[in-house]
Amino acid sequence: LLGDRIRMSDWYLHDHVFIRSLASRGSMGGLHPKILEITDLMKQADFDHIIVETVGVGQSEIEIAG
Repeated sequence: LLGDRIRMSDWYLHDHVFIRSLASRGSMGGLHPKILEITDLMKQADFDHIIVETVGVGQSEIEIAG
């Protein structure tokens, strides 16, 4: 998780960017079990763009496509 923040160091400190690392907690699909609730909250915060990155589970996982 920390590696993501190091790779995105140019963006991590930007005033208009919020990055939050979340473990998948063993959940299938490479997503945190509460990702829908989390993104719903972010939508209410009026972000222009919300990008969700998986843990790299591969192309066979389709949960992120929903």
